[in-house]
Amino acid sequence: MEARNLDLDNEKRQLRSKIRALKDQYSREILDYKSNIIHETLAGMREFQEASSVTAYVALPDEVQTLSLLENYCQRKKIFLPVVEGNDISFYRYTGYNSLKIGSFGIREPDPDSEKAELSDIDLFLVPGMAFDKNCNRMGRGKGFYDRILKHVKAPVWGVCFDFQLFDNIPVNQQDIKMTKVITDLTTVMAKME
Repeated sequence: MEARNLDLDNEKRQLRSKIRALKDQYSREILDYKSNIIHETLAGMREFQEASSVTAYVALPDEVQTLSLLENYCQRKKIFLPVVEGNDISFYRYTGYNSLKIGSFGIREPDPDSEKAELSDIDLFLVPGMAFDKNCNRMGRGKGFYDRILKHVKAPVWGVCFDFQLFDNIPVNQQDIKMTKVITDLTTVMAKME
């Protein structure tokens, strides 16, 4: 069993390296263009339109950019962003770009004195990842922050990524939480009902 876990960890490490190399092939302008397509897709989805409270994230340079999405919707919806607290994340209300502060891993985070989300009150979770597959599996950056919190979530969880981050299959283990949907700039994949 331990050998299998080491093999899986190695597969994930290799895939993360492959994704980083793929991202390096695209200019900032192309990634921004792809991000805008994803925003338009999200904005057109009924579930997103009807959601009154949504979690999102402040993007790292190599992720689907979210700032315009956050700014467009923070007055119309309650938008909550992750804040790293020890080994876990909690979600706090986004009130505008100027309210963000540099937090863990150099990522901008909302002020932890702002409104904290109750997971049960969130209508939709938007989640970044390094890779996703057509079975709606997600592979993060390896710290497990999202997997630990999403196992307690009943609302829809949508992965967002660039088209080159979506594979037929990715290495996963039982701790990896499946998405309800994965949205790229070229396609949307929905989880199969079990």
